[in-house]
Amino acid sequence: MFYRIYKLTMMQLGEKLDLGKLRDKKGLIKTIAQKVMGLILLSMVIFVLLFVIKHMLFIKIDKSFFILVLMLLQLMSLISASSGLTHSMYLARDNQLLFSYPVKANEIFMSKIAVFLTYELLRNITYLFPFLLAFGLNASGGVGIGYYFLIIPIVVLLSLIPVLIGVLLSIPITFIGRWLKERPLIAGIIVTLILLGVFLSIVEIVSMLPDKISFIGMYGKIYTAMVAFINGVSAYGLYLINIANIMLSINFLVNLAIIIVLIGVLISLAYYVSRPIYFKMAINSYEFSNKRKYKMSKLTLNKPFLSFVSKEFKLLRRSSGSFISSLITLLTLPIVLYVLNNMIGRFNIQETGESIKLAANVFLGLIVLLSANSGSATAFSKEADRAYLLKVAPISIKKQAMAKIIFNLILSVLVLILTCVVIAYTTNISGINMFFMFMLFLIVNVGHILWSLEIDFMDPQFKEHESNEDSKENKNIAKSVGIGIVIALLTAIASLMLLRGTFTSGWITLIILATLFLSVRIYLFMNKLQVYFKRIEF
Repeated sequence: MFYRIYKLTMMQLGEKLDLGKLRDKKGLIKTIAQKVMGLILLSMVIFVLLFVIKHMLFIKIDKSFFILVLMLLQLMSLISASSGLTHSMYLARDNQLLFSYPVKANEIFMSKIAVFLTYELLRNITYLFPFLLAFGLNASGGVGIGYYFLIIPIVVLLSLIPVLIGVLLSIPITFIGRWLKERPLIAGIIVTLILLGVFLSIVEIVSMLPDKISFIGMYGKIYTAMVAFINGVSAYGLYLINIANIMLSINFLVNLAIIIVLIGVLISLAYYVSRPIYFKMAINSYEFSNKRKYKMSKLTLNKPFLSFVSKEFKLLRRSSGSFISSLITLLTLPIVLYVLNNMIGRFNIQETGESIKLAANVFLGLIVLLSANSGSATAFSKEADRAYLLKVAPISIKKQAMAKIIFNLILSVLVLILTCVVIAYTTNISGINMFFMFMLFLIVNVGHILWSLEIDFMDPQFKEHESNEDSKENKNIAKSVGIGIVIALLTAIASLMLLRGTFTSGWITLIILATLFLSVRIYLFMNKLQVYFKRIEF
């Protein structure tokens, strides 16, 4: 049994990690040296950061601070483990292969946990280990020598606990995700309501700030509030309080016993709750096991272009993950710009500061807006094994391409309008500036959408989407986001330079440049589509 679990684990790790380097002694030594240097450098950076917090901001690097940082890191690990295990255990493409092997479902289940625990351990060694080391060197009052010997065991424990919790949470997440996948409209409404609640909470917090902010004059109050926040939040650290007590040698044996019991309970729950239903849930996660019933409807005929638009909306319903991801990204745009402008508006700024403020709006706004175009960077790839139908469809490839981006365009325009309304009514940015900013965002966004779509048809990743239309492994997504960041940075720099003089002439020049960019992208897109699409092999 354990031998089979080991083999399954190593086989899955071999697909994700380059284990061949372990056989090459020189390559292994080089890799280890690079990792160690990286850990040392990161530890030094964190040490300096904690030193500044301690000696310049006068905040104690004590047990409460330690617990607060661990809470943040564990929350990130828990989110990562829950979402990652949901995909790895129930939605991964390798399940079809693993279940065909002469092994038990329980062994596959345990190998999946072992694989993810390995990833989590490697991640925590990279980030958690440097923090623990830097904290020990900076701790107010110092730490005992035993603290440093406990770092590695504690890293292992803090990797194991979120993974075990994630195993349990992956069950309801899978059920809820499967239900929402078939109901993207409901999922979109839920996401919108959550973001609305976040926005209203931020508005309430920002409204409590004074009209004029001076950090030097207000630091006494700020310091008191930060200390109260650290102490208040750390009091709810749960098992992390016990971890801190273990590291700082406070009631060592009692706290160690509590952590061991906690891990034992989590292992028991994972084994006796998650394990028995793992196989059934994993099997029912595939399209061929779908039990959904469809109602008969009257056949209707549409024009070819409208038919393809309808098809894209149907595909969007099936791949609700990408829709929700884009919606979340876009709806954060008004929140980000609202917070930025309200915070900047509470400082005394001169005319030069106004151009910097507008340039900052352009940069952050485009970063968020263009990041939501990852859907266009996978538009052709999502066709997967249906891609050959694109060449035999009774409609030109140009119209098919337009059908693929029409939803992205509509959604981004609606969010841009919402953003402009929110910013216009909540900040002192003039209406004419908001109009020019809206036009700039719209033109640049259309150009980036076309560029993202061009990236995808130039190098479609059909295999990545054969069993999962929401695959995040498509390398074209990273290309699209990277280009979007560069565009946002260049546009912000141009804004800063052109808006120093007369705003109106500066905005007009920016819009002319953006229009030239869009014209170039349209020309390249149309020409490359005609030439390279014929060469695509499926």
